[in-house]
Amino acid sequence: DTLVARLGRDNVLQPHPLADHRPERANQWAPVDEPPARGTTNGTTNGGTTPPERPLWLLESPLPLRVHKHRPVHEGPLVMLTRPERIEAGWWDGGLAMRDYFIAERDDGLRCWVYRERPGHPTRDGQEDGGEYRWFLHGLFA
Repeated sequence: DTLVARLGRDNVLQPHPLADHRPERANQWAPVDEPPARGTTNGTTNGGTTPPERPLWLLESPLPLRVHKHRPVHEGPLVMLTRPERIEAGWWDGGLAMRDYFIAERDDGLRCWVYRERPGHPTRDGQEDGGEYRWFLHGLFA
C-alpha cells in the first residue's frame, strides 16, 4: 500500500501467469491490487514435476543471433548447458511457435536463454521456411 501511494497504482505491478506455453505470452503484468484475470493460472505445475528453469529477464523481442560453424554467437561463442526444451504452441491462434530452447553460457559466464526456430516454421507470408535453423536470444539469467 505504501509503494502504491508513493509511486502510483500503474507503477507497482505483479505478474499474472497465463496458461500459454509460449514464453512471450505466458505472463501478464497488472497493478498489484488487481485480481488475476480469467485465463490466468495459480502457478501450479503439471503433475507435480519441477517446471523448467526460466530467465529473470525476458527480452520484449527476441534478438536474432549470428551463427558460426552451425553454432549461435552472442558477443562470443555460446556453450549449450542443457538439452533442448521443445515448445510447440499457437497453431490455434495464428501465433505458431516451433522452437527448441537451450540455456547457454558465454565465455564471461553470462547465462542466456536461446532458441532455434525449427525449419518448416511458416514465414510471415504463410510459406514454409525450409532453410537452416535460425537462432535467437530470448532472455538472460541473473
